[in-house]
Amino acid sequence: MKYADKIEYSNIQLYETGDVQIENLVLKAARAGMGTIVVGPSALPLVNRMIKPEDHIKIDCALSYPSGAYLTFQKVQEIEDMLEAPEHVDEFYVVMQVGSYLSGYTDEMKEELKALVKAAKEIPVKIVTEISVFSREQMQELCDAAAESGAAGVVISADFLPYEVPEPSIRQVKEFVEAAAGRFQVIGAGNVKEPGRFLQMLEAGADTVNTPYGYEILMELNK
Repeated sequence: MKYADKIEYSNIQLYETGDVQIENLVLKAARAGMGTIVVGPSALPLVNRMIKPEDHIKIDCALSYPSGAYLTFQKVQEIEDMLEAPEHVDEFYVVMQVGSYLSGYTDEMKEELKALVKAAKEIPVKIVTEISVFSREQMQELCDAAAESGAAGVVISADFLPYEVPEPSIRQVKEFVEAAAGRFQVIGAGNVKEPGRFLQMLEAGADTVNTPYGYEILMELNK
């Protein structure tokens, strides 16, 4: 297994994401052979200038991050604005409205996911959620909705600190992977700072893992 292929390298979880941090993200991704970076919209001009086709690095853009507490039409507008922008984007990360879903607005959640995927047209959409606050039944319901919407993947945590949302347990990761049943990618996330937790996420069935510590993890694993 090539561990670099299993990392979606980001720094959107961190407060300080100026030009220096974005440049370091791209340079470290290229140096370690990571194939995906995740950034916010404001980083796209710099990222697009730095990344060349021969680098084989996909650019994922995170929208409605970190809370997702926006109305569906606003998220759709975000996507449409990005499609009209000159910068290249390979995939979208879009945060769902977790609070609304937990309040019982299930139909609205399903319609939101469908609207986001439709708005993105041919660009794959990865839905960002917080599985640690879901019951097994809610995990199953979300997975069914994500599959029906045509989402390319689900990211199991926004991983934004100092959120008062608990990190997903490995048991919850396994339960979510079972509910997904191979219908879309499961992207592990949530306090992945050490090689051990990264490997646990993969062993639990995550297809890839999103972490701002991808470079350090790979350096440690490659010792």
